[in-house]
Amino acid sequence: MTDGEERTGTVHSRGQRFDLQMVPRICWLLVLACTGVYYVTAYLLPLGGMLAPPAYGFKYSFEVIIVVVLCVVSMLNAAISNRAHDTRTEVQDDIVYFHLGSKFFGTTALELTSVSSSVQYETDAPPHYNTSMLLAMRSGMTKGTVTTYEVGVSGGEPFVRLLISAKSSSMDEIRETLRREAMRLEAVLVASLASVEISQIRGESLKQVISEHLIDDEGGAVRGSTGAQAEGTLLIILKGVPRVTPAVNRSQIGALLSSLLKQGCEARFSCTFSSADSRREKRRLEGEWRAIRDKEKKKNDSLGDQTRKQHLLDRYQTIQNEEGWFDVSSYMIVSTREASMGGVQDGAIGLALSIWGGNGLKIATCTKLSEALKYRMLTRRHLKPQKLYADALAAYVNTPNEQIPVVSSTPPPTFPIPHKSLVDNEIHVGWTVYGNRLLNPVGLKPEWLREHVAVLGATGTGKTTLVKRIIAELSTKTNVPWWIFDVKGSEYTELATVGADDVLVLRPGIDPAFTIDLVDAEVDTPQSTFTILRELIRERNTSSDLSPAMERLLKEAVMDMVERGKGSGSAEALVESVRRLSEEDRIGVMTRDALLNRLEVISGEPLGRVLRGGQDAVKISSLLGKRVIFDLRHIARSGGMEAARLLYNLVAKRIFDAGMKRGISPGLRHVVVLEEASNLIPESYTRSTAADVTTGESMVMLQRATGQGVIVVSTRPNVSSNVLANTATKFVFRLPYDSSLGAKLLSIDEHQERHLRSLRVGRALASIPSLEAFEVSTEPFNVEQYQVEAPRLPSERLQEEAIISRFDSQAYEEESPESDLGVKDEDREGKVSCASESHASPQDSMTSMVVPEGATEIRNHIAALLASKTYATVSEIRRMLSAVDSFTDDDFAALVHEMVSKGSIVREAIPLVEGGFVYALPGNGHRAVKRVIMDYILEGLGGCFEVQEKELEDGCSQLLVDDHAIIVFPEHLKTTSMDDTVERIRGHMSRFGNETAGLIVIVRGSVAAAKLRELMDKSDQFDAVEVISVFPSSLDKAVQDLVQRAGRASVARQEETEDSCVAREEIDTDAPSQIQSYCEVEPTRPGSVQLRLWAGLLQDFVELRGGQVRWAEALEFIETTARQSSLPRALPLSRNSGESALKRLLADEVLVAIRAGEDRRLISLDEGLWVVNGPTLTSLRESVVQALQDELKHKHGPVWRNHDEYDLCSGGVSYIVFPTQHQLNMVMRIGKGEHCRKCHSRKTVCVLTAAEYGGDDAVATPELLLRTVEEGLSAVVL
Repeated sequence: MTDGEERTGTVHSRGQRFDLQMVPRICWLLVLACTGVYYVTAYLLPLGGMLAPPAYGFKYSFEVIIVVVLCVVSMLNAAISNRAHDTRTEVQDDIVYFHLGSKFFGTTALELTSVSSSVQYETDAPPHYNTSMLLAMRSGMTKGTVTTYEVGVSGGEPFVRLLISAKSSSMDEIRETLRREAMRLEAVLVASLASVEISQIRGESLKQVISEHLIDDEGGAVRGSTGAQAEGTLLIILKGVPRVTPAVNRSQIGALLSSLLKQGCEARFSCTFSSADSRREKRRLEGEWRAIRDKEKKKNDSLGDQTRKQHLLDRYQTIQNEEGWFDVSSYMIVSTREASMGGVQDGAIGLALSIWGGNGLKIATCTKLSEALKYRMLTRRHLKPQKLYADALAAYVNTPNEQIPVVSSTPPPTFPIPHKSLVDNEIHVGWTVYGNRLLNPVGLKPEWLREHVAVLGATGTGKTTLVKRIIAELSTKTNVPWWIFDVKGSEYTELATVGADDVLVLRPGIDPAFTIDLVDAEVDTPQSTFTILRELIRERNTSSDLSPAMERLLKEAVMDMVERGKGSGSAEALVESVRRLSEEDRIGVMTRDALLNRLEVISGEPLGRVLRGGQDAVKISSLLGKRVIFDLRHIARSGGMEAARLLYNLVAKRIFDAGMKRGISPGLRHVVVLEEASNLIPESYTRSTAADVTTGESMVMLQRATGQGVIVVSTRPNVSSNVLANTATKFVFRLPYDSSLGAKLLSIDEHQERHLRSLRVGRALASIPSLEAFEVSTEPFNVEQYQVEAPRLPSERLQEEAIISRFDSQAYEEESPESDLGVKDEDREGKVSCASESHASPQDSMTSMVVPEGATEIRNHIAALLASKTYATVSEIRRMLSAVDSFTDDDFAALVHEMVSKGSIVREAIPLVEGGFVYALPGNGHRAVKRVIMDYILEGLGGCFEVQEKELEDGCSQLLVDDHAIIVFPEHLKTTSMDDTVERIRGHMSRFGNETAGLIVIVRGSVAAAKLRELMDKSDQFDAVEVISVFPSSLDKAVQDLVQRAGRASVARQEETEDSCVAREEIDTDAPSQIQSYCEVEPTRPGSVQLRLWAGLLQDFVELRGGQVRWAEALEFIETTARQSSLPRALPLSRNSGESALKRLLADEVLVAIRAGEDRRLISLDEGLWVVNGPTLTSLRESVVQALQDELKHKHGPVWRNHDEYDLCSGGVSYIVFPTQHQLNMVMRIGKGEHCRKCHSRKTVCVLTAAEYGGDDAVATPELLLRTVEEGLSAVVL
């Protein structure tokens, strides 16, 4: 149930309670009626002789009882009636509900800004108000609905509002009525006024608007006649017909607002009106007319009667049109800080008379509001209504003609509105704007991106939001890869979870595994590399220009690098070539030193670390089939923008070369986003001629034919003119200082340019192919709308072994079967492998793969291996073929690729095995997938529990583990088959019946899992179903939850059994530790070697100290060991590596930190922070459990041990001692429900070793209490 539904139920329950309170009123009426009947029959009728007096015993007692009952019921009824005056408010989004007695009142409010004047004037007629707006409002008014027009000044700013109120006994009916009326009035205002912006007031802002000057809201209930009224508040009520005096440059409401602003007065004028029936007024006038006519016949009429007669004729003529009458209540509330109200009262009355006085207008004032009056004002009902015709009501309901801040409007420029069919395309970005109203959807065609897009605007106007939406739409609706150059580094990381494909976040300078060659001999030419280096050196400043001698030496050094071939393309190699090729004479040395000084930007930090090249260098061409966020933040901050620009040009050049190698291609093949383009391709580049262009500019200007799209994003339009001139689609947000450049880019006039300077956030002027510039309101970006799995942490880095390119030079576009890129999460310091199946066409890849001789026999070997088992991994096939002489890895890749492309074998992508792929015979692919998943789960369960395995008729596999069932869907689920899949799951659930407590559904692909979750969340039937995707982390968590649940049950059955399969502290022992993962990924790196050594040393040290050591002693041991390792003939160990190893051992729970307090009843450790190993932790945990058990027995009596997940249960509270993170997550998911199924506890206390183990996600709630051993026994036991 949502919050709104909960509130609705609450108010309805109150309504039922008040209906029950009508019972005393009914009883009082019945008792009163019976008493009346009795006295009539017993006294009145006998006195009239109509009935004989009744004779019975105990008459006096009976009459006393009647009187007492009548008094009691009357007092009870009076008490209930008094209580019924309580007012309760309830806010639901855009409606405030009031509960008065047994009735509901609802009010909604519209805020009007940028309002044009309602004064109309013609050449031959005096100015008049637009009464057609009032008549249109009246024509659709429903019975019981009233409208209030409010203007005033609050907080120093003027406002104009329209409030709609309705009453009913049903909140649903009120909601429907108010929203219908709000839409109708909004349409009337838009049609009647030349310009108006209307917004709905919601939430607490709405409640504050409704209750201003009237209630002091504390809990939503108000009692007392004046206690809630703010001190210094004056109420002025206007009665009679107001004077109507519109002017060309003045309206009466405008005069009121202008006067209030000038005087600095806080006030609110309200005019409540509803449709009225004029027939009663007609009858009254006709009665007066007949009275005068009677006087005339009797010749008793006077001159006053004749005057009155003429007035009646005029009045009768006026009210002939029955459609223009309103019931009207008008009043003004004035707030002041003055202690005396006299001066304020005189001034307010004078202001009202000066604006509306005349025609018999009467004014009444009040400083003390009665309870009934206050309730009517609060609910915006009529006070004492009078009938006014639309012409007179217009004096109260009109819009300012003066220039009032916020309220008045400035005529906006006109922009053409393109037809919906021209702009409603696949990549949705926003809506067209007409008269400040959103009209038609706006979208881009994917092929427009290959003609390039420019997005310009000041900071914070919505540029990045628009680009993120374009990329997200592109990712979810197409298979086009993209590459984002992000200079800020934090703008696009949330896109890592968008779409079905994995997104790589590359952080040069931060990720040590990411290196590239300065000169890639396979794709770069000496001339192109030399050109880039010369451009970047020239751009730095005029003093960095190269002399002819320096240019010659640089060119020779670059050529020398290329001739030396592979492994010599680093920045260090370039510096070495410069040193080696320079002449040793004085001129040569000076030239060499000057050139090296200019090359310091690429050889020093941070680029020197990135451009170190080598065999492990990343091939940019191998990543062009992926979606990449290239984070240049560290480069820009450490080396300046020239370093970032140089790296950008190197990478852009290789993207450019890949596009040229691809050749002319139809459609969009790749997209590059240049964030902060003014820093990457500025207009300030030094050119020899106007036709001279840089490499970065060339990518934009010459790549359209190759299918390469570019999105240029910049805060200021000082981007290269060559680039901007070649962008077909442009979005220009607010440009307060460079509007002239934006106007030139969009070809707009001067009036439209002024509008460009003041565009609101999220609004832009757009120019798309073949259309003139028009205004667009861009759609907000919500990553959850595109998210397919839990968000990845942004600090991802490439693993060294996975980044090595396995692509042939001709197959750079698509991903090879062996080129699986891994992603490492630095924050969690764990490993997540991402593997996706190749989409390369066999024809493209076979052009560069040569099948070795004798391949027929090898094919037979592979087929025989796959026939003997369900599937085989890459390593198993390699192991079998290792005996074949002269069989290389390239031969293996070519042979396997050929067999897959011809259909001899099938390949299935699954990240649970080494290499990320399994191979099987045709028709066995799904069987192989099921077998891999089942084996992975069974291995995680450890073989300690009885598991039932079964093949199902629909092709799925089933596992029964304890009281849970697991269903594996091996096929790739399509979006069109999701409803059928849900029905299949429902069928499995009905087959299980009540025999299982939960169902785990495993599907391939995070998109399919997310879609299934979305569909099943709509029904409570699937509350016990968990859908997970085939990722190691997801399966590990599911398996650990099963092991944890089953292990707890096993401990409950075999209490104190040491060989139990799943003890709490051993749940994660089979899972790879962070150190193990790091060392497996990078086994030969110095850091991994040091981590292994430090891990062993620290574990030995703790064990030698009896399994427990103080934190300070552990740090001292690390410092001492690191210092000793710096001695000669010793293996160097750094202190940072030691501290990192200690933290990882704690994260892996190999060692545990415990913070002990003064109270030693829980734990036998001195006060302070300790580090303990597994056996010591087990002993300490048992002592804590025992201490808690003794204290609970003493305090509450019975204590139960090992209920499901819980160590102890007593007094309606369950206790978990030293919980794992999974146990914490489990308890937090339970929330307010039943925690322990055996003792039905609804609260849990988790005893942590230290507060740090609670984590950021573990938040204490009334149902989940987090305690530490440091707090002591008294704080833990409830």
